[in-house]
Formats: sequence, structure tokens, C-alpha cells
Amino acid sequence: MRLAHSLNPDLLTLTGDSIHRGKKRVPGCMQELAALRANNGVVAVPGNHDHYENAARTVRDGLRQAGSADLTSCGITLQRDGETLHVAGVGDYWREERKLPRAPEGSNRRESVLLLSHNPDYVERIRDDRVGLVLSGHTHGGQCVFPIIGAPILPSRYGQKYASGLCQGPWAKVFVTRGVGAAFPPIRFGYPAEVALLTLRSA
Repeated sequence: MRLAHSLNPDLLTLTGDSIHRGKKRVPGCMQELAALRANNGVVAVPGNHDHYENAARTVRDGLRQAGSADLTSCGITLQRDGETLHVAGVGDYWREERKLPRAPEGSNRRESVLLLSHNPDYVERIRDDRVGLVLSGHTHGGQCVFPIIGAPILPSRYGQKYASGLCQGPWAKVFVTRGVGAAFPPIRFGYPAEVALLTLRSA
């Protein structure tokens, strides 16, 4: 939290998996997230772990109460110095319908769309040149990464392609953050957690 604030971001994006298992963890998590601040606010989409034990609605309610905008199938528009940026989100690739929201539909070809999708595999389905960049999580970089072989366990249909960092999909680029937590196995080796700061520039 302190690191995120020290970067003084214009926008904070949460790409899902706020909790691992169970609604009982939501209040404590959201209490921490409520302290997040950015010049243009905090936006989020849930991940597949947020759906475990039917916790998705509780997570969504918690995000709103914590001051984060849930962008699932919707979007916001940011403007600065005459330039427009649409920020939108889609549902989790494994658990929800993925529908590009109104922000891309309402934008013209000269306006950019920043899309939040928890699972980077979704970038393989995008065929809209207004989507300039997708922000994802999900893979955690594999959590355990070894020389030569890379990450033995990576939850993606495309192998190591979307492990972490800036990756090129068929139509759009996707930045996959390693995230700040861990799932199973609950360890990290060779790929530490991260808070990523991205600087967007006009093409």
C-alpha cells in the first residue's frame, strides 16, 4: 500500500483475485483497499479466485464500499489536455461472460481503450483496434520460476507466452503483473511479487 501511494499514480488498477478463498476474508481485504488513493481513482475487475465459494457479489459490494469502481462490462472516460482515454473491463475469462463494454463501442478510432481483464488469455479473442493495451494478472508470473524451464505451473492455455510483463497478443498488447500475493502453492521462487507502474504515451 505504501509503495503504491509513493508512486503517485494517476490511476490505480486492480486486476482481480482480491481474496483466495471464502467470503470471510473480504471485509479485512476491503478495509485495506479502502486506503488506496489515486488522482483519477481506483478501478477493478474481479478474478477467478474472487468467485470461489460464491464470493463474487460480496467482493463487488466490498470494492464499491472501498471506493473502487468495478468495471466489469462497463467503463469510464478520462480526459487530459484534449486527449481521451477510455478505461473498461470484462468479466473473468473462466467464470463470467466476457463482453466488451460500452466504452470501446462509444470510442472512435482516434481514442484509446485501456482494458482490464483478469486472465491474459482473453487477449487472444480481441479483434478491436481501439484496445491499445490490456492489463491482467492471474498467472502471478508462475510464482516459482527456474532457469531454463521457466515456470512449471502457469494457468494459461498458451504456455509461457503470458507469464508476466508486456506481451504481444494477436491484436493488442497485454501487461501481465506478477501481483502482490500467491495462490497454490503459497510460495514464490525466482519471481517476486510486484507493484507495477506503467507510463502511457500516445502512439
